[in-house]
Amino acid sequence: MENYNLTIGIPIHNEEESIKKCLEAIGQSDLPEKTEIIICDNGSTDKSIDFVQEVKNIKIKVIKESKLGKIFAMNKIIEESSSNFIIFCDADILVKHDTFKKIFDRL
Repeated sequence: MENYNLTIGIPIHNEEESIKKCLEAIGQSDLPEKTEIIICDNGSTDKSIDFVQEVKNIKIKVIKESKLGKIFAMNKIIEESSSNFIIFCDADILVKHDTFKKIFDRL
């Protein structure tokens, strides 16, 4: 298993309206070296995962959590992370190009 410096965790549940734009913004941002992105699908019944798979400019690990609830999805991301630091991001957030780097630099 590869070790990362930072994990960006995104729990999702029926986020087809926003997830692609969120991931595109992350893909255009200045990410710290060795950043992993983990999306935890928490029982989506829409096309959220289809939109995730359309994003090509960043590598994304998709996992599933069957227990409904954001906290369960966040815990699953923590379990799957291979870094010491995790920044959670909601699927409807459009980050600025330096958001994660600024946060990581302060860690």
